[in-house]
Amino acid sequence: MIAVVAQWLDEAEEAGTKLSGAEVSRRLGVAPRTGQRRIDKATDFRAEQQRQQGRSHLRSVSNPS
Repeated sequence: MIAVVAQWLDEAEEAGTKLSGAEVSRRLGVAPRTGQRRIDKATDFRAEQQRQQGRSHLRSVSNPS
Protein backbone atom coordinates (compact mmCIF):
# COMPACT_ATOMS: atom_id res chain seq x y z
CA MET A 1 0.00 0.00 0.00
CA ILE A 2 2.80 2.42 0.87
CA ALA A 3 4.51 1.71 -2.46
CA VAL A 4 1.29 2.69 -4.26
CA VAL A 5 1.13 5.99 -2.40
CA ALA A 6 4.82 6.55 -3.18
CA GLN A 7 4.03 6.04 -6.85
CA TRP A 8 1.20 8.59 -6.57
CA LEU A 9 3.68 11.03 -5.01
CA ASP A 10 6.06 10.51 -7.94
CA GLU A 11 3.24 11.07 -10.43
CA ALA A 12 2.14 14.24 -8.66
CA GLU A 13 5.68 15.62 -8.66
CA GLU A 14 6.06 14.86 -12.36
CA ALA A 15 2.80 16.72 -13.01
CA GLY A 16 4.00 19.64 -10.89
CA THR A 17 1.28 19.20 -8.28
CA LYS A 18 1.17 18.19 -4.65
CA LEU A 19 -0.61 15.10 -3.36
CA SER A 20 -2.70 15.86 -0.28
CA GLY A 21 -3.75 13.65 2.58
CA ALA A 22 -7.35 14.32 1.59
CA GLU A 23 -6.71 13.03 -1.94
CA VAL A 24 -5.01 9.90 -0.65
CA SER A 25 -7.86 9.31 1.78
CA ARG A 26 -10.39 9.68 -1.04
CA ARG A 27 -8.52 7.20 -3.25
CA LEU A 28 -8.08 4.67 -0.46
CA GLY A 29 -11.41 5.20 1.27
CA VAL A 30 -9.87 6.05 4.64
CA ALA A 31 -10.01 9.01 7.01
CA PRO A 32 -8.14 12.19 5.96
CA ARG A 33 -5.66 11.88 8.84
CA THR A 34 -4.92 8.30 7.78
CA GLY A 35 -4.32 9.58 4.25
CA GLN A 36 -1.77 12.04 5.61
CA ARG A 37 -0.08 9.27 7.61
CA ARG A 38 0.18 7.21 4.42
CA ILE A 39 1.85 10.15 2.67
CA ASP A 40 4.32 10.47 5.54
CA LYS A 41 5.17 6.77 5.38
CA ALA A 42 5.43 6.87 1.59
CA THR A 43 7.83 9.81 1.83
CA ASP A 44 10.01 7.82 4.23
CA PHE A 45 9.77 4.79 1.93
CA ARG A 46 10.91 6.84 -1.09
CA ALA A 47 13.82 8.30 0.87
CA GLU A 48 14.95 4.82 1.91
CA GLN A 49 14.65 3.58 -1.67
CA GLN A 50 16.82 6.46 -2.85
CA ARG A 51 19.42 5.72 -0.17
CA GLN A 52 19.50 2.07 -1.22
CA GLN A 53 19.86 2.97 -4.91
CA GLY A 54 22.69 5.32 -4.04
CA ARG A 55 24.52 2.49 -2.28
CA SER A 56 23.99 -0.16 -4.93
CA HIS A 57 27.38 0.51 -6.48
CA LEU A 58 29.17 0.07 -3.15
CA ARG A 59 30.59 -3.20 -2.00
CA SER A 60 32.03 -4.39 1.23
CA VAL A 61 35.67 -3.51 1.80
CA SER A 62 36.09 -5.68 4.86
CA ASN A 63 38.94 -8.14 4.64
CA PRO A 64 37.63 -11.69 4.94
CA SER A 65 39.84 -13.63 7.35
